[in-house]
Amino acid sequence: MDNSLMIEYLKVLKELFSTNTYKANGNLLRDIKYHMLDNKDDEHIKNIRKIFANRLNEIFNDKELNNAFNLSDDFKYHKIIEIFKNDPFRTKQKYIELFQYTIFIPEGDHLENNVKWFLNDTGFYSTANLDKLLEFHSKYRNLGGTDLYGTFEEERKKYLEAYNNIETEDYLNFVKEKNLEAGSFNRYYDNMNAPIDYMNKRLGNMGEIYLYETLVKEKETTFVARDLGNGFGYDIYTTTMMDNMKKELLIEVKSTTCKDKDYFALTETEHKTMVDSLDNPKAEYVVCTSYIDVINNEIKNRYYKAIDENTFKDLYSNDEYMFTNFDKNGNAVFEQKVKTKR
Repeated sequence: MDNSLMIEYLKVLKELFSTNTYKANGNLLRDIKYHMLDNKDDEHIKNIRKIFANRLNEIFNDKELNNAFNLSDDFKYHKIIEIFKNDPFRTKQKYIELFQYTIFIPEGDHLENNVKWFLNDTGFYSTANLDKLLEFHSKYRNLGGTDLYGTFEEERKKYLEAYNNIETEDYLNFVKEKNLEAGSFNRYYDNMNAPIDYMNKRLGNMGEIYLYETLVKEKETTFVARDLGNGFGYDIYTTTMMDNMKKELLIEVKSTTCKDKDYFALTETEHKTMVDSLDNPKAEYVVCTSYIDVINNEIKNRYYKAIDENTFKDLYSNDEYMFTNFDKNGNAVFEQKVKTKR
């Protein structure tokens, strides 16, 4: 039989294995998929499937992924971060993509289940990490997502440009992405809110960048929101000594241009993570309220630690933020109830 398509597929695999990407077009991959399906008992095709399966097996048994799963559960959030950082479904996306396009025939199951089936079907059974990832994904399926951050000065410049004239190229791209995202999830996005959303995003980025750059000078710190995406329920991860023990700090940054703002709101994911952390003696959930005077380039941060489901307490005073209600978007609103003079 004519194996010209399989020769092309071998070229794609070689490119993928050496560069972690490939340039084959969709029409070629579609033809390869149906050719492989129609000739699934051909020995040449079986061998090519085994070549791909062997490489998939290797990336799911990667040393760093093994190390991540073997981390102590004492520092739960660090372990979650390390597993996510080394998850082949994220780090080796082109492998998984090629699997979808050329081997996997949709049957309604989750993709990772089909990867496991494929490995077992081709004789590779050392998939312990894949089994662990299936469990991990079932718990943390909403982790990830991408976002773009510049430097602090770049974010400040974008904010000031939009402050003077909202119709900047960056703003128009922001609105376009919001509408595309809403469409892909079959949601509605109110373009009337776009200017506020855009300004809040740039302001929020500034607050997060400033705090991260402050912390990273002193200790190992992970910029979760920028480098790993959303869904974690906090923006920055670090550790500190507190109550005579090393603790994980999960820091959510709330930026504002209002100097005397006396409330903040946690999204459903942030609130859930906060509540979850309360049962962990080695974790602390902290909200950093960041007042930013963008024009004069001045920032003032205050830090509030969650002490129960309804209360945050200032780390340096008796000031408290108490839960009052859930707003119309399902965010948990905390208002300042105890104030001290400064």
